Amino acid sequence: MTVKPRESTMDQPRNLQQDDEPRGYHRLAERTMGPFPQLAIFRKLGSLDMLNLLSLQAELTHLESQFKAISRRDDKSAGVASDFSVSFRAMLEERDQNSDKLPDLAESDDTQMQWWLILRIREKLNEYNSTLLQVSRVTALPKPNKHHLGLLRDSLNETDSSSSFLEGTEFLTWETINEGDLIAVNSSREEDEFTHWFNTHPLVWYHWLIGSKLSESKKGLIAAYSDSRVSRIATVITSVVSALLPVVAVLVLFYVKATHDRIYIMLGLTALFAFAIAIFTSAKHHEIFAATAAFAAVEVVFIGSVNDNRNPVTA
Repeated sequence: MTVKPRESTMDQPRNLQQDDEPRGYHRLAERTMGPFPQLAIFRKLGSLDMLNLLSLQAELTHLESQFKAISRRDDKSAGVASDFSVSFRAMLEERDQNSDKLPDLAESDDTQMQWWLILRIREKLNEYNSTLLQVSRVTALPKPNKHHLGLLRDSLNETDSSSSFLEGTEFLTWETINEGDLIAVNSSREEDEFTHWFNTHPLVWYHWLIGSKLSESKKGLIAAYSDSRVSRIATVITSVVSALLPVVAVLVLFYVKATHDRIYIMLGLTALFAFAIAIFTSAKHHEIFAATAAFAAVEVVFIGSVNDNRNPVTA
């Protein structure tokens, strides 16, 4: 769904707007991010995530150091604790016999300390691993589309006061200073360059010239267009280009007589083919390389066959 901001056409009475219209974050959620998930753009707060992970890692490092020291102490002891390194059963039995006794790190003969540290490490390690996986998933979210980010910024100013409701540090949430820290909750990662360009330029031009005048586009502050319809149009254009390129290459090479001219033209057509694949599709590097090599091979075979036909060998 591609969106385009435009002037409000709501005809509600002024007193109804003042009493029932959502304000601030409620308006942002109900009128912008909720109906148009492409505008659900948030800060990932990466520096805070990293600081949280670093603090958890530091805690685990200290617990690990304490556990190793207590384990070495128990190994050297003359009591039952010397068996803890080779038998968890011995450790658990000692825990059950002294369940009413609190561990004390200062006591050199405290047999509960090793088990207590294992429990602390287990709890903290679960928190650390859970946080690590969450941060990994969040950082993998795509960056927002610049067009959508611009629409979100515009929607923040589409209020009666013509200025954003955000104040203080919250005012900077979606500003340029935090642009590198923003993520999109709902954004297509496989969108090719042509579809992206089609969404942000021709569709906007269409809205200005035609779409804004249609009745179905006159509801609310944002006009929406079907993702599937836009994608279908882009697919048709891509299909036409992909069908024409090989035909154009054959026609040009057929009518050019000089072999060296055909070779130079082949170089240009091959580069154009590779460029078209990169722009009109989301193919990976190795896929572009393979397709371009196949296209060049077809051109070479065609040039060779044309030369053979024009210069038949006679006895």
